[in-house]
Amino acid sequence: MAGQATRGFEPQLDQAAPVALWVPALIFALMLVPLALTPMIPAVDFNDHLLRYWILADNGATPVLADNYTPRWALLSNLGMDFIGTGLLMLMEPLPAGKLLAALVLLAPVLGVLYLGHAVQGRITLFTCLLAAMLGYSLIFTWGFANFLLGLALLLFGMGWWIRMAGRPGLQLAGAILIGIVLIVVHALAFGVWGLMLGCIELALAFAAGRPTLGNLLLRALRLVSVAILPAVYFLSSRTAEAPQGVTAAVGNLGAHAERGNLAGRVLEEVVKRLDLLLRIADSINPWPDRVIGLLLWAVVLGGLILGALRLAPVLRVAAALAFILVLVLPPNLFGSGYTNDRMPLLLMALLAAGLSPVASHPHMRRLTTLLAILLAAHLALVTSSYLRAGAHFRDYLAQVHPLDLGRTAAALHFRGADRLGYLPFCSGLLPALTFTKGMAVPTFATPSQQPLDTDGPLKAAVTARNQVEPRSERIKFLKGAPVELRQQRIARQFSYGFDTIVACDGDGPVPSSADIKRVAAGPFWGVYRPGAAPGVTTTAPAPR
Repeated sequence: MAGQATRGFEPQLDQAAPVALWVPALIFALMLVPLALTPMIPAVDFNDHLLRYWILADNGATPVLADNYTPRWALLSNLGMDFIGTGLLMLMEPLPAGKLLAALVLLAPVLGVLYLGHAVQGRITLFTCLLAAMLGYSLIFTWGFANFLLGLALLLFGMGWWIRMAGRPGLQLAGAILIGIVLIVVHALAFGVWGLMLGCIELALAFAAGRPTLGNLLLRALRLVSVAILPAVYFLSSRTAEAPQGVTAAVGNLGAHAERGNLAGRVLEEVVKRLDLLLRIADSINPWPDRVIGLLLWAVVLGGLILGALRLAPVLRVAAALAFILVLVLPPNLFGSGYTNDRMPLLLMALLAAGLSPVASHPHMRRLTTLLAILLAAHLALVTSSYLRAGAHFRDYLAQVHPLDLGRTAAALHFRGADRLGYLPFCSGLLPALTFTKGMAVPTFATPSQQPLDTDGPLKAAVTARNQVEPRSERIKFLKGAPVELRQQRIARQFSYGFDTIVACDGDGPVPSSADIKRVAAGPFWGVYRPGAAPGVTTTAPAPR
């Protein structure tokens, strides 16, 4: 049974030869090159997470941080990178530590794919390496969902363990219980998805040996339930279970749209969005080239299956089918996490990357592998270009703000994005950089029901005052095409809440100074502002570079 499970329960005839170890090592080295090109990572949430790790590692030693943040360690889910990052930042400065942490969440899912692929196929092929590498710089990496990426890696490793140990049920169960406990701490959504995937694997294993009895199916189900007991108790005892996103509001949202008479339009919008997510699995912050590469990537995978050049291992077929269903139907909020449906295309492609076995003698297999190699090269070239651009922006920003006196508290505004992500990957690091380099207190992920941190002191007062006037639903709206005067007013309003400095991002370029705001630094799409300027003072915004 163990041998069958390892090979996907069918003879591995005409399988491609295993790849030499230097090939994945070379691919990993190439994947790390972009990280060396920029002082900060252009990933939306990543730098805010890095900021939290640094505050937790500081633990009140720095007066400004102690006055404005309070560590709130407790039973929480989604804590994996908080433990790792906090420990690392006790030893290193934030910017170099951020590179190491980014490398971890970049490569971990790729390694998870390779481990699962070896468990299923009994070897790692060149095609598997190339397809797995496409999942490193993913849309989820660009969003900066670090805990989920680490959780995805553990999820894939846990699936591989379950398959490998199918012939040793005691060791299989013991290892799975340990993996489950670690997973629920790292990321609750990843744990929930892992449980579903193990159920799919168990169905495949049960039917591989013939028609299973009801008793056999119940026994398999009970073993899976035993894996979930301790993690479920942990989650239900944690503050994460009390978070607003602990359960989905999808039904209520649909009901609200139906009452307003725009349900059909909202459903169509969601369908288009989910199709777009499938195309943008591999992301380089260049939306249209990424969509083209995504389309060709799916053409390679589906074309290989249709032509018979690729075979999906039976042990993962049910899991891949369920992952595709989750792409279509998973609600946007679940288990204390938002954007849950955005993450499912990455899971689907990871399962396919691990389970697809090339047929060596097929006349089209070499062409498909060559095309995949070209797609990976193009993808990494686009990523490298984006990170070169990010490096130039971040270095310019750090140089300009270094000599400035910016006070003690700062906040950010985002006025416009040309795409769903817009300038967020490049803007996201600007505000945390003020804490890393200037010691300023800034709003960040500090919700005690989701993170082990809370705001305090002047920062909390400013954030509370802002939230009372500007609900989050209003703050996250981009002001597309709004007059310069309106943008200046929005910036000036932030000072009334108690912030000393505002960093504003705008695709049309920074706005000039006015009677109420003074622009003290600027780049092609960002400006740093302080309160007050002499009446009539204006400056010309630089043309976008």
